[in-house]
Amino acid sequence: MTNFIRAFISVVRAFIKDERGQDIVEYSLLVGFVAVVGIAVFSGSGSNLKGIWAEGNTRLAAANTAVH
Repeated sequence: MTNFIRAFISVVRAFIKDERGQDIVEYSLLVGFVAVVGIAVFSGSGSNLKGIWAEGNTRLAAANTAVH
């Protein structure tokens, strides 16, 4: 083996063993996962919330009419 290959293998092994910055990557992946799940939940419940809001407005308008 030449010195270049030994040096290259040494650098690759050091790179693989180095764990600095691993926490940042893990937290970034976790935040991304939570964001995707949040978007999915809010997208799926959008029509339900719209119906609840419409029903609330209807009942409020009826109560307002009954009072006046």
